[in-house]
Amino acid sequence: MLKILANEIIDEYYSYKKQKTDSLGNIAIPTGTDRINYKKFEFDISLFSTRIEEKFNNRKYNFSDLYRRVIPKKYGGFRNTYIFTISDYIVLKLLLKSLLLHYETVLGENNYILGYRKGFSTADVMMNIRRGFFDGYEYVLHIDIVDFLNEIDRNILLKQVQNYFINVDSNEFFYLNRYFAFLDKISPFKDKGIPTGCVLNPLLSNIYLHILDLYVEKNLLSTEIRYIRYGDDLFFLLLNKIEHLKIFDDVSKFLSQELKLKIHNFDKADKTSLFDLSRDNYFVFSAYKFNKSMIQIDNHPIQWIKKNILHIVKYNFEDLNCKINFINAYILGYNKVSYKHCIDNYNYDTPLCKHSIMFFFMYSTDLQQMIQFDKWIKRTIINYYFHIHNKKLLKHDTNQLISIKKMYFRLKKQNYWEG
Repeated sequence: MLKILANEIIDEYYSYKKQKTDSLGNIAIPTGTDRINYKKFEFDISLFSTRIEEKFNNRKYNFSDLYRRVIPKKYGGFRNTYIFTISDYIVLKLLLKSLLLHYETVLGENNYILGYRKGFSTADVMMNIRRGFFDGYEYVLHIDIVDFLNEIDRNILLKQVQNYFINVDSNEFFYLNRYFAFLDKISPFKDKGIPTGCVLNPLLSNIYLHILDLYVEKNLLSTEIRYIRYGDDLFFLLLNKIEHLKIFDDVSKFLSQELKLKIHNFDKADKTSLFDLSRDNYFVFSAYKFNKSMIQIDNHPIQWIKKNILHIVKYNFEDLNCKINFINAYILGYNKVSYKHCIDNYNYDTPLCKHSIMFFFMYSTDLQQMIQFDKWIKRTIINYYFHIHNKKLLKHDTNQLISIKKMYFRLKKQNYWEG
């Protein structure tokens, strides 16, 4: 049975703070409806952590109301999200860690559920689809579920948790049940759905679709059909396209009857579709686009990366070496460094963080895209110093800047990346 300790709560808070601190040292921890901001929580952290421990372990912890906020999406557009109090975030995060252990135990060595699991990313979806193409699976049926999070039936979800994952007498089940009962009182979620912004959502999504995975494994998979799921994105790799309408109908019927979900029809752009990988046009998923001959990073993440680098270039300090170190740190994945650390040297010998800009490029095979990106960074720095500081930089002034292309080959040679 899950018990949480004050020191775990303190550790989780500082991990949360680190996660919410950007490359310029700004801390973006939102304040919840209890009006306890991160400064106050940190000042009285011993008191808060002891109080949370006592209430949680005695089953007296209650969740606070939520703020709704409209925020920009990473690669453009807007979406609704909900703000949790710091206390609620920490409790839900510790609950998540315990539930994940149960979930991974049930899944075992399952290798077709790639979303929201440790050690997997969207790049794995792309690599598996591409590997399937070279094995002869030329067609990809991509099925997308309509408004997934908002359509989840919490009673069905709770039954799934009970049947497959945790004991009803456990603290995990007790607080999951209490969390759902709390959602019953919030107007958009009285009947169904789970709010965006909750750390439990990725795991709850996987749990909700667990019986779909079992159904597909038992009834649809064969030597002619492979299956990959990333969140609510379903991919069927097909040797020929004859079966795609039957698969679509079977999945649609199962989701409707068992999980009260609908899927987008084929006429919905960028949603459900049948894609022929043997043609030269690109298949796009998340940060990547690829065809039979090449893998590229899609334009949306490229523009997002450029926006962040431009922010560093324009930041209010003139020292060129500091700017270059800052950009190098960002490329290598040290995007939480603050201004006072940008005097440190980040170069080719600095260990690479997994969630880094270089990590994106390590899956790419488009050297021309890397060359153009390197040129863009140098040109942006040179133009900035000329127009803002009236200083004309020479070619050797940017020699310490990490080249994406050179780093790519350096890491390949070191067998850093195993494709």
